[in-house]
Amino acid sequence: MLDVKAEENWRAYQNCMSERCYNAAASRLYYSVFQVIFLWAQKKKNYKDNPVKSIHAEMIGLVNKIVDQQEMPFTLNDLRELRELRRVADYERDMLNRDEIVRHEPLANIMRMWFLKEIQR
Repeated sequence: MLDVKAEENWRAYQNCMSERCYNAAASRLYYSVFQVIFLWAQKKKNYKDNPVKSIHAEMIGLVNKIVDQQEMPFTLNDLRELRELRRVADYERDMLNRDEIVRHEPLANIMRMWFLKEIQR
């Protein structure tokens, strides 16, 4: 089900960009990646929710572990930047602009596709 949500968020991201809803687009871009990582964690790392910790921080921690173990087409900092973009979009007074979001799109898509491939293995 999370793979369906991740794909839905990717489409929502694209629609928000078309409609110039940049803050909503940034949030959907992040969640399109996050939900694929969460699905990977459940299927490949036997992850179970921990109600005490932030699930976002836990996913970053899991990604951090594998970044050190294997070659990946992105860095942990890339994921952190995407999360920060979402934080600004959701919680800050400042409005994001198109360029701030578009520069993250290619790497977000690479992350999505990498984790989807890992799930298939």
